[in-house]
Amino acid sequence: MRKKILLIEPNYQNKYPPMGLMKLATYYRERGDDVRFFKGDLKDFASMLLCEEYMQEVNDINLAQYWSKLYQFIRSNKKSLIESIGNFENSENAEILKIYRKKYAAEDYPRFDIICISTLFTFHWKMTIDTINNAKAFLADKGNIFVGGIASSLLPNNFYNETGIRPIVGLLNKSGLLNNDNIIIDKLPLDYSILEEIDYKYPTSDAYFAYTTRGCPNHCPFCAVPKLEPKYNGYLGIKTHLKRTEQFFGAKKDLLLMDNNVFASKYFNKIIDEIKKCGFGKDATFIPPNEYEIAINNITALKNENRNIRAYTKKIINSPYAKARNSIT
Repeated sequence: MRKKILLIEPNYQNKYPPMGLMKLATYYRERGDDVRFFKGDLKDFASMLLCEEYMQEVNDINLAQYWSKLYQFIRSNKKSLIESIGNFENSENAEILKIYRKKYAAEDYPRFDIICISTLFTFHWKMTIDTINNAKAFLADKGNIFVGGIASSLLPNNFYNETGIRPIVGLLNKSGLLNNDNIIIDKLPLDYSILEEIDYKYPTSDAYFAYTTRGCPNHCPFCAVPKLEPKYNGYLGIKTHLKRTEQFFGAKKDLLLMDNNVFASKYFNKIIDEIKKCGFGKDATFIPPNEYEIAINNITALKNENRNIRAYTKKIINSPYAKARNSIT
């Protein structure tokens, strides 16, 4: 049975996208589930979800141009928003919209079977705790919320006391941690498409993100790495993942390695050689991909390939090419 999956990153400012959630997106999408990602105001997210359901119910394509006003009305109940839509205020569709406004006020939100929430630094404590507790309003009956990441791995008992949810500590580097299967989630490639679903733009978004090693052999008493990645792995191949990323999401300009201590690896020279073979040697050049074409190819791919139609549709609508076409027509 296809499940509805919600991946959430709290709305703090951060430089790097959540690699853990990107791997979870790959995991659940390959299972055939409906996966979506959100970073931002959860109240705004709720009104957007309700507006989506409203549009599906009324099935009126003419209302698509008023999307912004409709979802803002659901959140704010400002009559001026629907009064500005011609011949709408006293229509049957307007009465249905008011029902969705009441759902919003009652926190009767669309529900998800599984919600996964990432955590980063402890100085984002209040925002992270509030996000976890507020996300419960989106959880279906008998659903599950999974919390993981740096902060919750370092302070699992504190997170449990504040939220009632026991975090997953450390990496998803063993099979069967979320489901009874043999898949090791930490080894999965990243799903870059989820970054297209949100308005937040990561400063480093045009990059491959990878690990060539995991952990650190030093185990310094003041460092958090031994708690997060207790076992040092001196070599992780990146070539296959980078090729897959280029195939599905387009080539990236930069390569950012998130290793904690790559210099400790006895395979250091092998790692450098692999980086060069991946196109990041001296005097390398970069030709930006046609992102509009990438989006089209993903949308038109076979349905059983589980592409992120929602993300790529948004990308096409917001692309410079589409905007240029609209300005001409």
